[in-house]
Amino acid sequence: MSDPQPPATPPQLPAALAPSSSSAPVKTQAEVEYTKLTETFKYLVTITGGLLTILIAVAGFLFYTNLRDARKDAVDSAKEEGGWASF
Repeated sequence: MSDPQPPATPPQLPAALAPSSSSAPVKTQAEVEYTKLTETFKYLVTITGGLLTILIAVAGFLFYTNLRDARKDAVDSAKEEGGWASF
């Protein structure tokens, strides 16, 4: 037995069910709510990402300056004790 072949042309919808070419597709209430929900979620993700970037940049700067001060204190302390004569 051979495999059945698909019809050459797609089946036609009755005229009452066929979409009219002049009107835009109508969205259901669920589709409208889903679209608004995804747009809100994308907005919140963008805001959160921006705030995290700013927070990480500030934390990195503060960590760098504190580390630089600690390194300077260590070098000064070593100079006073005479341990690192090359500085």
